[in-house]
Amino acid sequence: MEIGDVRLDNEVKKVIPLPRGDDWYYFIARPVVKMDTFEAMCPPPQPPTLNYGKGRIEKNLGDPFYLDALAEHNQRFLDFLVVQGISVADETMKWNTVDLNDISTYCNWRTEIVASGFSPVCVQHMVEAILAVNTVSDEAIEAARNDFLAGKRRKRASELLLEAEADTIQSTESANDGESSLQA
Repeated sequence: MEIGDVRLDNEVKKVIPLPRGDDWYYFIARPVVKMDTFEAMCPPPQPPTLNYGKGRIEKNLGDPFYLDALAEHNQRFLDFLVVQGISVADETMKWNTVDLNDISTYCNWRTEIVASGFSPVCVQHMVEAILAVNTVSDEAIEAARNDFLAGKRRKRASELLLEAEADTIQSTESANDGESSLQA
């Protein structure tokens, strides 16, 4: 996809350098753009319905079993983002207990990372980086909006200055034409 002269691609990534002993390991967080895989592996739970009679049926979004299932679904989604969105710089990372074809094993990623000697703080850095490349913060949107609007304001101010300058030149030329005809 292109917008203006800029080609947009999926190369948004974040490098996560993490220490382990005296060594540093470089993980790469990438956006996960194929959500259909997750949806096929883990369809969202559906709330039960309440029948109030006379054809009035409503979803019971407050059902505790539904809320538990929704919380589990959300956790699986986070696990999916981590497993699908993390790699190492040289692409040699292999999971021992995570089977990429079985979403029920995705929850093992955290245990595996910690068992490999990375601290919970390192795990948190990984999660934050993965979320950062897969979402846009409200602060970033607001900053971009302000930059855009400031650019529009600058552009409009430039247009007004050019118009004023053109008017001044035109007025000067008209005045000079008037003086020329008076001198003749």
